[in-house]
Amino acid sequence: MRGEAGIGKSVLLQYAVEHGRGMRVLTARGVETELELPFAGLSELLCPVLDRLEHIPQPQAAALRAALALASPTGADHFATMAGTLSLIAAVADEQPVIVAVDDAHWLDRESIDSLLFVARRLRAERVALLLTVRNEESTIFDGRGLPDLVLTGLGTEEAAQLLDPDRKRSMTEEILRHLVAETSGNPLALIELSQQLSHAQLAGVAPLADPLRLGAGPVTAFRRRLANLQPDTRRALLLAASSDTGALREIEPGLDVLGLSAADLEPAESAGLVRIDAGELHWRHPLLRSAAYHGASPAERRSAHRALAKTMDAGDGQRRAWHLGASASGPDDTVATALEDAARSALARMSYTAAARGFERGAELSVRTSTRARRLLAAADAFWRGGNVDAARSLCLKSLGMDASLRSEGQRLLARIEMSDGAPLQAHNRLVQEAERLSARDPGRATMLAEAAWAAIIAADITSAVRTAGRAVELVDHGRSVQPFALCTLGVSLMLGGDRRAGRKLIARSRRIPHSSPTPESDDRRGYLAAAAYWLEDHDEARRLLEPLIEEARHASSLAVLSGALDTLGALNFRIGRWASAYAHSAESLHLAEDTGQTMQLASSHTTLARIEAGQGNETACRAHTASALDLADYSGAGLMRLWARAALGLLELSLGNLKEAVAQLEWVSDDATARGLQDPAAVPIAADLIEAYVRVGRGGDAKTVLNGLEARAEAARSEWGLATAARCRGLLAADDEFQPHFLEALRRHRMADMPFERARTELLFGGRLRRRRRRREARIHLRSALATFVQLGAAKYAETARHELAATGEKLAPESNSRQVLTPQELQVALTVAHGATNREAADRLFLSPRTIDFHLGNIYRKLRLRSRTQLVGLFLTPQSSEGIHPHQLRGPS
Repeated sequence: MRGEAGIGKSVLLQYAVEHGRGMRVLTARGVETELELPFAGLSELLCPVLDRLEHIPQPQAAALRAALALASPTGADHFATMAGTLSLIAAVADEQPVIVAVDDAHWLDRESIDSLLFVARRLRAERVALLLTVRNEESTIFDGRGLPDLVLTGLGTEEAAQLLDPDRKRSMTEEILRHLVAETSGNPLALIELSQQLSHAQLAGVAPLADPLRLGAGPVTAFRRRLANLQPDTRRALLLAASSDTGALREIEPGLDVLGLSAADLEPAESAGLVRIDAGELHWRHPLLRSAAYHGASPAERRSAHRALAKTMDAGDGQRRAWHLGASASGPDDTVATALEDAARSALARMSYTAAARGFERGAELSVRTSTRARRLLAAADAFWRGGNVDAARSLCLKSLGMDASLRSEGQRLLARIEMSDGAPLQAHNRLVQEAERLSARDPGRATMLAEAAWAAIIAADITSAVRTAGRAVELVDHGRSVQPFALCTLGVSLMLGGDRRAGRKLIARSRRIPHSSPTPESDDRRGYLAAAAYWLEDHDEARRLLEPLIEEARHASSLAVLSGALDTLGALNFRIGRWASAYAHSAESLHLAEDTGQTMQLASSHTTLARIEAGQGNETACRAHTASALDLADYSGAGLMRLWARAALGLLELSLGNLKEAVAQLEWVSDDATARGLQDPAAVPIAADLIEAYVRVGRGGDAKTVLNGLEARAEAARSEWGLATAARCRGLLAADDEFQPHFLEALRRHRMADMPFERARTELLFGGRLRRRRRRREARIHLRSALATFVQLGAAKYAETARHELAATGEKLAPESNSRQVLTPQELQVALTVAHGATNREAADRLFLSPRTIDFHLGNIYRKLRLRSRTQLVGLFLTPQSSEGIHPHQLRGPS
């Protein structure tokens, strides 16, 4: 619910809570002074149901306990806390319906907001109502997240009359009422406050009104005026209450005592209806009153209030005490700065990056020594970067550079990472190379920087720079150092992308043989790189061997960032080897996780993988949408590889649709750009065969031969079975009528070794077409039937349609294709595959970060759409080898 301050959001939220009969109510309120306290909002929300933690997966429960300071930090991915929040709320909803009501959500800490957004995007069949209120004038992370909005606007004259005078006992004239509505734009709180300032004579129109009315900037001004009428001691007592982030009298009263005040000084404010004291808690009539009490005081008065709270705070609550100390400081103070740094490190251990960053930053401001200030600024920049606040991270990083020469390399590395994540990978590459050259030859950080620089060049698709830089990193490595596997792997990938598969394969094999501790972020990254390299090398078994345990470990630990990348690579692999249902489900899950975790580069990659699958399916609308998103993200992030892959997918789509001129334009651009970037491996951006086919179909045989010669040379050098198979297919396309058959047969022989059903079926389709045109119909039918069967199994609808036309032209009688079955959504596909592989509903929920009730909901839809009655039928449909997951083309395609 969105609206300006005083519009009635809180009243409507309270109405919903009061009318939620028979429902479990979980409430929280964002408080301005709690913005820096990690998980403060989540703690308030979940505190009543923490006894249900035993009902959710253990890693998620452990992450939640650590986040809420109920246990020691676990070192788990902070996204495990988000998954745990969903699981806990869903577990409560299994017992009874739940209302989650969060007021002033714009004032929640970032960690709590992230968890609520994760929950909001996954509510399907759970008996959960999630209600949030935010102010229109506040820019929040909730904006643009696709959540349904209820925007509240001002009252009209009739509604204002009911609000101000429901019993019609006051003598307010219609003219005065209209004037009040016009002055306040119908804001209910402003109407009430303004009408209470007017005398009976003014309301009756007898006495004149001030012009303009004394509302000032709105309700805040009116509240400040009411506060100004109180005695000084009451205002000071209210200021201390406003400075407290809990509202608990057990915390407020000792602070009042430090200031020479007592709880009795709050009584006039309670009598005036500004606050309410109940069950040991102080409640403000409206959040704006709290804001007015706090910001209406002088800076010195605010510091005094925070100092009093810090002085009386329990020593065990070091983090909150540090924040109050920081707010009370008026100048450099090493004692306070150290306390803030300790609090920041505690927040960092709980993966509370924004809170940690604020602690380090405030600690830096209060540091006496320049070197200490620089170190804390750099720590703040790193925490901001990890938390996704790139602008703040860059600003603080630049500010720290030059303060302390010993921190220069660390600062440059961080700045390079920020540039890589924010659209400047080549700038990051150059920065790292320059800094590495400045270091001494014996510094182990030199090789690390060069390896990171090479990977930045790979992301930008500057393969020439990647090979040169990674080669230098390997030269500098001392054998046995932990950086060696990463440097070897990076050089291997760079050489392979540059066309030297033989050398690249050797280096990657060496990297695999070096032991690594598992699981750690570094080892997870290396396994991800090795899996991608195996995929590009067409070593599909090795890629799967690396990916599947990595995915299982990431699911168990709720490591969503690692999981997103691994799922995307597995999606690309499954597309290549003909498991298109799995490919689509994995890549769609990868995309959603990348959105949840704010991984711009990964999001672009997931979009391109989905686009490639949809291009094969002929799902035009979805493919164009995903390529548009991928290109936008690639342009923003400077990810040259993603740009190439996205336009390659568009080229395949145009080719499958018969839009030959558009196909040629897209594929030529990809070919030229890849060549200019030194990208020579035929499987890295697999478009050469598509471009040759497009050239042949538009009558540009000479251009087709030129591209084919290059493809054959690169495929031979790379020993790429896929490259050699498609080259033979293209040679068959270009051959004379009495010479094409040996080339197609050679292509089919190599396809059997390459394990790429879609490419094999495309060869059979083209071979069958040429045979038909030579009136060799019986031979043509053999290949066309095989092609059609594969296209149907895969879900390649456009190609299946072409194969049907070719078969019909041979005289084959075909049954009409049924389009009556309904389409599974990507999440339904993922649920179906997970359950088909033997998972129970609870296990499927844990693996997919959903609730068991949502799994039930999706299974019901799956059974209805696929006309199934049992899990046995589901297993047979998805896992029967000859059915290639058994999905009809119209069922496999994702929603457009």
